[in-house]
Amino acid sequence: MDKAVLQLKGALAPLGIEVFIEKSELTLEEFRNNPVSSNRILFNGRLLEDLVKAKTGQSLCCDVCGDEECRTIEAGGESLEIVPAELIIKAGMAAALEL
Repeated sequence: MDKAVLQLKGALAPLGIEVFIEKSELTLEEFRNNPVSSNRILFNGRLLEDLVKAKTGQSLCCDVCGDEECRTIEAGGESLEIVPAELIIKAGMAAALEL
């Protein structure tokens, strides 16, 4: 995430677009109530999936999630538990084009 944000800052600063990151951690109760809300990446209120024409998925996870399924991104025929920097950059550029 941090790598993608740095690259987006460099690319969009000359256009007068400020890029910043706001991270928030779900409580265990919030996660248990809605595990698919974890690991969301938003750009100006829009989900990364919407900007890059991907889908939200779910998969069994490691011990961090317990018996719950983790939120994944389904893009390019792959199910991704960790969103690669390239996909974050692509979504950030798409969001910038909408401004």
